[in-house]
Amino acid sequence: MKFKLGKQSTPFTLDGSTSSKKLHTLERSKIAGNIWFGQEYFPGISVSGSKSEIDYFAGFYSSDNAPEFDHAFKYGKFGILSVGKDYSENFNLEKSYLRADLMVQDDDEMKYEDWNAAYSFVTKWENNDWYFWTDLSFADRKDGDVWGIQLMPFYDITDKTQVIFCYTHLDSSGDDQLKASRWESRLPQDPKVGKGDDLTEYFFGLNHFFYGHKLKWQNGLQYTELDQADGSKEYEGWGFTTAFRISW
Repeated sequence: MKFKLGKQSTPFTLDGSTSSKKLHTLERSKIAGNIWFGQEYFPGISVSGSKSEIDYFAGFYSSDNAPEFDHAFKYGKFGILSVGKDYSENFNLEKSYLRADLMVQDDDEMKYEDWNAAYSFVTKWENNDWYFWTDLSFADRKDGDVWGIQLMPFYDITDKTQVIFCYTHLDSSGDDQLKASRWESRLPQDPKVGKGDDLTEYFFGLNHFFYGHKLKWQNGLQYTELDQADGSKEYEGWGFTTAFRISW
């Protein structure tokens, strides 16, 4: 059992619970950007561990973006509960991990986002050189509920080179609830890329690991569509990114 007290990461959703140093894509998915917090660290307390082959995590955090505990818990508060288990023996695979996440937030006007609650079901299937990770998430929001799905198969060509595909789709019951990414919003176009209620992205990537995730070269080609409630395009475009990543 492990206890943490202080400013710490808030694991929720597939990419939201993955360290930024160990992402297989160049950035966290659009689910993480719209249903997760966007901000990774909050002051709080958490406990995690494993019992009877079941992994568990529970955390209680301050919603406000205050330094450490200076103004913590004076505004909104939220909690996260997560349970997961590996069913590899049942499916005769190297890994068949299923995890359920729950986030509940109080109704303070100063809370970080307008969620009442959010839910995520994550799976990780692995066998030999094949991997298939998924995320099905839902957010209960005041201005329009959001649901999203992420399907991410990837394959190790060699012990150092990997190809990856990622499909992500989000839909909102309210207008202008979904955002693309910080890069699309910075494009030199008028008007600037705003928000929509239907978001789809296709990502094709090639990774080469010189020293695991500590030294890697990542390349990604993505196609993104962001639609308004009336069916008009808020944004549609291609993007290519290449990056050397170093971490320790």
